[in-house]
Amino acid sequence: MKQILMAAVMLLATVVTGGPALAGGASGQMMPAQYPRCPVGTAWQCKCVPIGGETRTFRSPRYEGFRLDWCWTWSQHCGHKTANEFCRRNGYRRAVNWKAPLIQITPTKMMGSGQLCTIGRCGSFEWITCVK
Repeated sequence: MKQILMAAVMLLATVVTGGPALAGGASGQMMPAQYPRCPVGTAWQCKCVPIGGETRTFRSPRYEGFRLDWCWTWSQHCGHKTANEFCRRNGYRRAVNWKAPLIQITPTKMMGSGQLCTIGRCGSFEWITCVK
C-alpha cells in the first residue's frame, strides 16, 4: 500500500508541475483511467485527463449570455459540480480540468439556481476542459 501511495504522489507531482508525458498520453496531464472524478488539485484548480476521449477547453465559459459562476447555487456546490454540468450541457461526458475562481467585475450566472451575481467580486472559471 505504501508503494502505491508513493507512486500516486510522484504521479501527482508530475501532473501538477506539467512534467514529462506519462505512459499512454502526450500531454503530461494523464491520469489512470480508474479515477472517475478528479483526485488532483484543490478547489481552485483541477488537473486530470482520462486516457482516451476527445477533449475541448472552454476559456471564459459562458452560461445563458453571462460568465459561468463558479458555484452551482449561491456559495454552494462550487467547482466540480458546476464544471461537470457545464460539460454535460455542452455535449461532453464530464469535466476533467478547470481553473477558478477568476474574480469577475461583470455579472456571473449560476447554473443551479439561475441567479445572477452582481456584487462585483463574483467567481468564475478561467477555463474548463471537458471530455467526450
